[in-house]
Amino acid sequence: ERVTPSDIAGLRTEQSLESDTEGLPAGFIQYETLLATARSPVLKTFVRAVGQLGMSAVLRSTLGDAELNSVMRSVRLKRREQIESVIAGNVGAALAIEAAVLDSTTRLLESARASPGADNAAARLRALHLFSSTRRFKRPELLMQEIASDIVARGWPVGEHLGTEAELLERYRVSRSAFREAVRSLEQIGVVEMRTGRQSGLKTSSPSPHRVVSNCSRQFARMNVYRHSYDEAFAAIGVAAVGLAAQRHNDACDVQALARATPPAFFNAVAQACGNRIISLLVRILVDGYAGSLDRELVSEHERTAGFEALARAICSGDASAARRTFLTLRFGAPDAQTSLPKAPHIEEEVS
Repeated sequence: ERVTPSDIAGLRTEQSLESDTEGLPAGFIQYETLLATARSPVLKTFVRAVGQLGMSAVLRSTLGDAELNSVMRSVRLKRREQIESVIAGNVGAALAIEAAVLDSTTRLLESARASPGADNAAARLRALHLFSSTRRFKRPELLMQEIASDIVARGWPVGEHLGTEAELLERYRVSRSAFREAVRSLEQIGVVEMRTGRQSGLKTSSPSPHRVVSNCSRQFARMNVYRHSYDEAFAAIGVAAVGLAAQRHNDACDVQALARATPPAFFNAVAQACGNRIISLLVRILVDGYAGSLDRELVSEHERTAGFEALARAICSGDASAARRTFLTLRFGAPDAQTSLPKAPHIEEEVS
């Protein structure tokens, strides 16, 4: 919808990445170029975050080299088709290709779950070589993915001792500075904890959803994200949330009971009802990012209540199409698109 002539020149360059030897670097470059063309920083952040699942899968995949290369080639070719659709402004085709891309990666994701407790050293070395070849990841970033992927493969046993610093330096074959940088980043998001003393070493932690939500909200404030970027993300993710809530009827009665509640309470209830933990978390991040403005900027309390009641009826009746239509017709105030949300105070911790 937003592609410009200058975008097209860049997209044409990335679309021409045809060589089989381009491998993973070509895929990353193509996707990053597409995300930049959308000009939606909030959605770009969410898409990249979910994309981390793919990186984790490559680290644990039991696919052979030939099969993994086949998956990556398939994705790369579909990205080229998708870029052509974007250049043509064909939204429907671009979305259909995205669904095909996700279908192509199913084998990769399933292979990563095949042996949850296995330490696949060969897969790890292969993945590190692939990721390093993109030249878009520093060693501490790759190590973060490696450690987190290992924790996931173990079933995320909270409190488990992963090893002393010396043992982990030997296991991951990294410098002390790279290791400590990766651990600091993982500690900030609550994945691990480095302990000292008699029980020294790295232990798994459990990041709370509240901490993830507040960290993301601070990061968006630090980025000086404009209100219209939140609106775009909320429209895209909210449509998915209300549709799934209607299809699955999870906690539908709670949604109807909250139809007269505040907007944050109502939308968090919808997120809970959708039954998809990733979408639920993203909705919580967006609602938190809106802060008090979500309450103030609805056109009127009467319109808000009527809209919420109509949406609740559609969800409780299991009518996903009506739920999506109703959500999109909810009328929010339209402040100047260049009016940014309030900035957060200086925060020491960074969001990975």
